[in-house]
Amino acid sequence: MKRYFKTGSILLSIALLAIFMAQVDFILLWEKLRLLKWKFLFIILTPGLGYWLATLAWRHCFPQGKVQPSLYRLFMIRHLGESLALINPTNIIAGESSKAVLLHKEGVPYKTGIVSLALSRTLLILSHI
Repeated sequence: MKRYFKTGSILLSIALLAIFMAQVDFILLWEKLRLLKWKFLFIILTPGLGYWLATLAWRHCFPQGKVQPSLYRLFMIRHLGESLALINPTNIIAGESSKAVLLHKEGVPYKTGIVSLALSRTLLILSHI
């Protein structure tokens, strides 16, 4: 059953990506990117640095001495969860729960993962205020 779900999810993702790609005017996109020149790198690097620093802050939300995924793995988990939160109607619920599942696969107990996620989200909200 899991295998069919994974296969179906991958096929659906490929189909949606194909629909998206068919709608994009790549000539217009390339022209706009040429107008940006080197500023495009700044536009990409700034949020990337923000994600990396938020991941570093999230890493400090785990208990010291316990199982902690590498910073790279946490970055990937965070990025996947945030991406899912952007495209899913349930928003934060889907993103945070997917992060908890991915953390569990990395060897982090569910309770520890959920506490770290709640603390990280709370700190993020407070920093926005």
